[in-house]
Amino acid sequence: MNLLKPLIRFTSPLFTSGRSNLLRALSQLSYALILVLFIPCISSAQSTPAVIDTIIIEGNRTTKSFVILSEMKLSSGMVATPELIDQDKQRLESLGLFSRVELYPGTIGNEQALIVEVTELWYIWPGIYLEIDEEEIENLQRTAYGGHINHDNFRGRREHLSLIGFTGYRRGGQARWKIPYLFSTREWGMNVEMKWMEEDEPGILAEREDITSLSRSLRASLGRRLNLESSYSISSSIEERQFYERNVENGSEYVEPDTDNDILFELTGGYHYDTRYYNPWPTQGVNLDISFSVSNSLNSGDVLYVRPLLSLSAYKLVAPRIYLAGRIYSLATFGSSPVFRRYIINRLKSVRTSAERSLEGDRALLLQSEVRYDIIDRTYLTLWAPWKLQRYTRNLKFGVSVATFVDYGVVDGVHGIYDPANKPDRYYAGWEAAYGAALVFHVPYRDIIRFEVSRSARFPDSGYLFKLRIGPAF
Repeated sequence: MNLLKPLIRFTSPLFTSGRSNLLRALSQLSYALILVLFIPCISSAQSTPAVIDTIIIEGNRTTKSFVILSEMKLSSGMVATPELIDQDKQRLESLGLFSRVELYPGTIGNEQALIVEVTELWYIWPGIYLEIDEEEIENLQRTAYGGHINHDNFRGRREHLSLIGFTGYRRGGQARWKIPYLFSTREWGMNVEMKWMEEDEPGILAEREDITSLSRSLRASLGRRLNLESSYSISSSIEERQFYERNVENGSEYVEPDTDNDILFELTGGYHYDTRYYNPWPTQGVNLDISFSVSNSLNSGDVLYVRPLLSLSAYKLVAPRIYLAGRIYSLATFGSSPVFRRYIINRLKSVRTSAERSLEGDRALLLQSEVRYDIIDRTYLTLWAPWKLQRYTRNLKFGVSVATFVDYGVVDGVHGIYDPANKPDRYYAGWEAAYGAALVFHVPYRDIIRFEVSRSARFPDSGYLFKLRIGPAF
């Protein structure tokens, strides 16, 4: 405040007391100009990000505080630069727990604080399960229906709990429990999944008429995170597969002799590296998955194989609101593997094609690329709701983007063609390419909804495929 006194005095009448007052006024003017030049420097120095003494979390009624702290790079003793604040904001919004996250500096007494304010979502979602086989969509003969319930933040620890049951041409159920934090740190996590399903005329087989498959499986994995970007895991699974041929005349069932019943045990080790900040729609970074699995049949000596897998996605901002996204996926199978372990390329998996044919093999390579443009940047809206629900309708994100894409996939390792008279659209090996465009909506709770139109580059006579997808393409 004392530095500003000459400025205040300079504003009073200066030329009423002769030459001495004039000289004094000129000296005060010089002093004032120096202050004016240096005040921005002083202010800039004071606005330099300070070292964080403590982190204060607000708005987390359900989510445990350690979950938020575990996913942040900033911590006590670090300097909260704007870049690190933005990165942590995007990481936290990627968790699927919050509709909005705001980070800003503050003071608590004499301590420099970083305030983390979150707006939580609604986490428990019951729903209807409905699946219609596209090959029988005209007569709806292959339809499965049921119900499911998901909890996206079980116990407030970011645990995902899912239960599902269904009947129809597919009958069964599934339970999944994803535990990111076994303890109150981010180092160790665990996943458990159980599944039972019986399917008439399973799509994993070529000659599937009057065939019913039965599968029961249990999978568990244990993972350890080295830091926010990298982790490794080990998982094991046991799966029983049975195939029956249904005798239409007397209704009896017997084991299909051409397909062995297997009890498969699989052991997999993997490494994961992720430098994306906002996972649903990243503008930068890479996402790398490498795994190696060994599988063996416990009741048969003719199934033993190993399978390395690599998946790499990369993203780069090339201009304001414009960025490129690309993905490489590759796997190979060495040894004797069952037919239901083959990699399949069709309109439901891998390549976004309009062609009706399916390709399958023991080795696969998939290339995908997209050019993305944000028409409306992600913003936040608040919708009206009864007062008990208002906290779940605040700060809901919304945005609109478009994308153009090209996909290419090839499979090999199993040669030959199925009987074209009976299965003209089922092939052992080959390649497929497709291109298309998508209108993308960024919405709360599900992040991404994509309306896509695509066409096969190899089989353009198959027309166009219009499809609704929930979640990012890759």
